[in-house]
Amino acid sequence: MSYRNRPADDDHPLSDPSKRPHARSAPAVAGAADDDPHRRRKIFPSYLDVPELPTKIRLLCEIIANTHPASAVERALDDAGVRVSATEVEEVLKLSYSLPAPAAAFFRWAGCRHFAHQRSAYSWNLVVDILGKNELFDAMWGAIRSMRSERLVSVATFVSVFSSLTAAGRPEDALAASHSMHLYGLPRGTVALNSLLVAICLEARVATARTLLAAAAPAVAPDADTFAILLEGCEKEADPPTAREVFADMIATIGWDPANVPAYDAFLTTLVRCGPVGFAEVFKFLDIMQKNRCFPGIKFFRDALKCFVKNKDARGACQLWDLLAGRHGCFPDTAMYNSMITLQC
Repeated sequence: MSYRNRPADDDHPLSDPSKRPHARSAPAVAGAADDDPHRRRKIFPSYLDVPELPTKIRLLCEIIANTHPASAVERALDDAGVRVSATEVEEVLKLSYSLPAPAAAFFRWAGCRHFAHQRSAYSWNLVVDILGKNELFDAMWGAIRSMRSERLVSVATFVSVFSSLTAAGRPEDALAASHSMHLYGLPRGTVALNSLLVAICLEARVATARTLLAAAAPAVAPDADTFAILLEGCEKEADPPTAREVFADMIATIGWDPANVPAYDAFLTTLVRCGPVGFAEVFKFLDIMQKNRCFPGIKFFRDALKCFVKNKDARGACQLWDLLAGRHGCFPDTAMYNSMITLQC
């Protein structure tokens, strides 16, 4: 998804920030080593999936994966006599999602032995994400409280929280988490709301997202990105009726915005994928958009053309081509030209 007001890429917990503030305390992961055997297991990438991994990173990952119990990880790391950099800690954590307790032990060890109890904000966010994705929510909140003491909590931290809680089937808890952001020094504004809606829509829960949006009003005002998120959720769920409602809400709330191309793309793509039934409706909306100086982008153009070709609708494809090709950033590529040639033949 591309939203104009989303957090910057270097704020995301799984992105590498250029500036690394530090923290002094590590999260408690009590009970993490004794996972509930009935807990739903998830598959995460590991160091075994990465060819040509640097020797030191592989060694550290092997120690974390093969040392039992997790409480013995720190001694095993000491015995290995390895020194680590902040970047190496982050790389190891990225490959240790399936081992939350040993990963947390490694994180503690690195901070204690090599960084004077100071760790990068990025590595803290990785630990929060690891704990959350493994549904160890008490430990996750413990880590966030430790981050708060060092003023390291960011919107990126809560993006991870929203994602983990929603993936665990707890969207109401994700909403409650958004309400608690001010306790961590973060404003509960539109950017935070949009981050919550992204997490929910990625789990195919547009209805829940709309309910939470209604609950957030009027304290937090939706923006163009808010509606783009909901419409992309409708596209993912192939739900034209809801898409029509969201689109109508968007126009009533924020009006027509020529820059809101992702919303127009998602809405029209949802309709055109209905097949011939949706084609006429798409051209109706395209006409309305054109009168308001708003147009979809290349994403819709490409997807719509595929639908016309699939349905052998040469007339509709030509009408769409004449309207969009070479205009409003919609420049056809070779595959699109070939599709049109094939359809005409």
